[in-house]
Amino acid sequence: MKWRWDQGRLEYFNYSNIRSMANVLLSLEGIDMEKGGEDILRTRLELETGLPFLPKSYTVWRNYARVFQCAMLATKIDGRLFVTDLCRKLKQPPSVFSS
Repeated sequence: MKWRWDQGRLEYFNYSNIRSMANVLLSLEGIDMEKGGEDILRTRLELETGLPFLPKSYTVWRNYARVFQCAMLATKIDGRLFVTDLCRKLKQPPSVFSS
């Protein structure tokens, strides 16, 4: 398997940032991501992680889906957000589940 990392996105794979993203994704699990054209993820993810999810001309999912998928956090099925078991485990205290 060959890994390909996006330039400028390594910070999104920092363990503490992955944990923060996992918390947001868990809180939004099952939402219809195509409802009303609103980017439901942007505000919450930027607030929780402190990271910019740019550009604002695209939805977060359109530009960062592979970050969530490479980190094995979440996917979209039939327009709805689904999180993985790994994403759920990241919510546990670091002493139970860590990098």
